[in-house]
Amino acid sequence: MNKYLMIIIAAACLSLSSCTQCSTSTTDEEEPTYKSQSYKLVEKHINEMATNPWDKSVYLEIRDKQISMLKKNSERMSASTLLETEYSKLLVRDANTILHSGCVASNSHSLFKSLFDELKAYPQVPGLDDIKTLKKLHDDAESFTQTAVGRQSVSSYRTSYDKSHETTKMAEAKKFLGNSKIKCIAIRKKMENLSQSSAYESRRKAYCQSVVSFYLQCTNPAKSELNAAKANLGVYNGDTSSWKEQLEEHYKELNKKDDE
Repeated sequence: MNKYLMIIIAAACLSLSSCTQCSTSTTDEEEPTYKSQSYKLVEKHINEMATNPWDKSVYLEIRDKQISMLKKNSERMSASTLLETEYSKLLVRDANTILHSGCVASNSHSLFKSLFDELKAYPQVPGLDDIKTLKKLHDDAESFTQTAVGRQSVSSYRTSYDKSHETTKMAEAKKFLGNSKIKCIAIRKKMENLSQSSAYESRRKAYCQSVVSFYLQCTNPAKSELNAAKANLGVYNGDTSSWKEQLEEHYKELNKKDDE
């Protein structure tokens, strides 16, 4: 009897040991994460968005409609995180493409502005600092091209033309051209033009027009005043004959009145 009892006890212990090992083996193994078909579809759409050019409407469609349809909160959170990560990376990618390709498309500048505005919502995204640096350089260069040929302030027909403005701006334009980080083709073309003295002819013309305008208000009949005004017209490389005729006519009128 004792023999049979011992056999039963031994069998029970063996069975218990086997179950314990089985249980331990199961808990040690990680259970695979289950993804619903709806989640897989949203995930697919996010990945497709990430490989295509930026389109905010696609992003909004996924964010506001598709993700909200997921039943599990864990899936909604996971999908939202994935969407924001891929969207921010897409913005950086397309912004860099514009800056490094020379802004070749006609809408490059407006598109970049839209991308940069979107990136403001992702201040920690990798690559944003480099984009900010390039944007500032681009903006500074563009601002220079718009202001380099500015009108000179003229207060009298005796005011000399400021030639140093031209030499300074030409040197600055050449410096911008020497910066390989400025890729924008339109800006580089403007810089090439501004590095040449011919770009400032319109500035000289405006200066000469001011000289003529001031001399026509002159009441001094002295020949020296006429000569001073005419001499200042020499900075313009174009035809100055009509301006000189106006000066001569005014000089004659002044001396005619003086004779009377």
